[in-house]
Amino acid sequence: MNSDGLMAFDSMKLRGGGGPPPSLADPIKAVAVFSMLKLPWYLGIFKTPDHGLETGVSLSFTGMRGFQLTSHPQFFLAPHVMAGSWLLWQYANRLQKGLIGTCDRSTFVWFAAATLFGLHVLPERAGVPNRQIPGTNQFAVFLLWAGSATGFYGLAKGASSLVSFGTHLTFAPLFLAPAMDLVSALGFTIARIFTGKWPVPDPEKMPRNPDGYSGKFCPFAALDAALTRWWNHHNAR
Repeated sequence: MNSDGLMAFDSMKLRGGGGPPPSLADPIKAVAVFSMLKLPWYLGIFKTPDHGLETGVSLSFTGMRGFQLTSHPQFFLAPHVMAGSWLLWQYANRLQKGLIGTCDRSTFVWFAAATLFGLHVLPERAGVPNRQIPGTNQFAVFLLWAGSATGFYGLAKGASSLVSFGTHLTFAPLFLAPAMDLVSALGFTIARIFTGKWPVPDPEKMPRNPDGYSGKFCPFAALDAALTRWWNHHNAR
């Protein structure tokens, strides 16, 4: 490579042409992987603990407890964690490659998936973390849709700054829930160190979310209700 080529390469690195430092994207990918660790319990591959499914189920082998999950494990929690983790992973990839704000088809797909993810969350809005902080899920869905709408508008106008802003705004609530799980796990661990026992935030099994998938709120709810009836009928044989 001649001197001009070396100067151009160094200039690209200084401008960030090679993408942000990996450390900015790697923690996001780690959070996505942490979320996916719960999948075997949600799909019934691993046995549900006697106290039921909780937010810290992937760490239950340590004795850690968490907040009770009242949503259907196969029909809500499993697709929820898969879709959320995929959205986080794609955001991290684009961040790492310096593609945030790019007006292309993959960006459109990401915003479309985030929009559907918000619609998927609405029927279960009364669950975690709304029991801890009322209105959290509704606010998260609002941010998802506001960010996606901004991104779609930016794509239509070819405005990369709007696409970039919409992408970051959409990412915020996607990252919030699994980040809160990690913070809770850290808090429970600290309590365990100082008190000698794990805290039990929800001491009794909680009933399935009564405001959840009754079939009244959206097509996802109706589909889930139909699948639940089929599942119960199949298991009753």
